[in-house]
Amino acid sequence: MRKNTMHINAIKTRLHACHHHDSRCLSDLKCLLEKIVMEHDMDAIISYRIKNAHSMKLKMRKKQCQFHEIYDRLGMRIIVKEIKDCYKVLSLCKKNSLYELDSLKDYISSPKPNGYQSLHILIKPPCSSHHQHVELQIRTWTMQQQCSLGELSHSNYKKGKYGDLSI
Repeated sequence: MRKNTMHINAIKTRLHACHHHDSRCLSDLKCLLEKIVMEHDMDAIISYRIKNAHSMKLKMRKKQCQFHEIYDRLGMRIIVKEIKDCYKVLSLCKKNSLYELDSLKDYISSPKPNGYQSLHILIKPPCSSHHQHVELQIRTWTMQQQCSLGELSHSNYKKGKYGDLSI
């Protein structure tokens, strides 16, 4: 158990060292995305988060990888009205050279077995000095409600209710 405690402390130390830069980067990226979305008369809610040490530890163990190999340590979500808006945001990110072309996971056209739907892309934000990716999830209000309140809720996912469906 001592080894796990040291491991979690090492993760906390790394997250703490990155926290100021990560927060600033996510805030700047949010402002950029809000500007892009508003310029195209779209209604959207944009939020972000930094994965906590416990979640990092679990993911590193599950994926058998190192800290720097976790690409969703920084996450951002854009919620729009309609499915067509999801793809419009995706197109705008591409037009503005914000995402890596091979990173698209389209769970809207090909939902996960549990019904989960969303677009996932990896963004290399202009503000990232240490080449940190941000995972961007783009979904509709309906998809968000299913993830927040329904059978697809994150708490059910965390409880392992659906097995290994890695959202």
